[in-house]
Amino acid sequence: MSNINIHNRITNKRGFYEGGKVTKVNQDFWNAMSGFEETAKPDRKTMTARARWLAANNAIMFNIDGAILDNVIGTGILLQARTPNEKLNVVIERRFKDWATNPNKCDSTARANYYDMQRTIQSVKMVDGEIFIYKRITKEGLKLQLIEMDALDDSGSDDGIEKSRDGTVTGYRFKVMDDDGYYTSKTYTVKAK
Repeated sequence: MSNINIHNRITNKRGFYEGGKVTKVNQDFWNAMSGFEETAKPDRKTMTARARWLAANNAIMFNIDGAILDNVIGTGILLQARTPNEKLNVVIERRFKDWATNPNKCDSTARANYYDMQRTIQSVKMVDGEIFIYKRITKEGLKLQLIEMDALDDSGSDDGIEKSRDGTVTGYRFKVMDDDGYYTSKTYTVKAK
C-alpha cells in the first residue's frame, strides 16, 4: 500500500480538514512550510524568463500591458507646483520640465527622458516584478539610473541584498557590466537610504 493511500485512510477516518486531504487531483501539489525566499529563489530566474518571453511574444499580454501603461502612466506624471507664490510655481514647473524632457539632465546614461523612464519603470515592474532606481546627485543636479534586477549580485546567500543584524536593508550589491553588455564578477554596492 502506498504512502498516499495510508495517508488517505488515516485522514478520512480522523476527519481532518478537506483542504489537508491528499487526493488524486492534488497529489502533485507541492507545498512547503519554508520562508518565501527559500521557496521562490530556485525558480525566480525561470519565472522571470517566462514572463519576459510572454511579454515579447504574446499579443494578449502585450495589449494588456500597453493598456495598463497608457492608463497608469499615459504621457507621464507631470509636476504641478502649488505654492502660494504663482511666479515661483511657474519657475519651478519650467525648471522641472526642462530637467524632465532632457535625457542629458535626468538620466545618468543620457538615453531617456523622465517620461520615457516612467513608462520603462512601470513596464519592467509588470514583467520582471522589480527594478532599481538609483538617485544620483551630481554636479549637474539630480540624475536617475535604472538598474534591472538581473544586475543584482545573486551569487551569495543574501542575493545581493545586504542587511543589518536586525534585518534592515543596508545596501544593494550589483554586478558590473563590461563594454559588451555582459555582467562580470566585479560588483559595487549602493547604500540603501
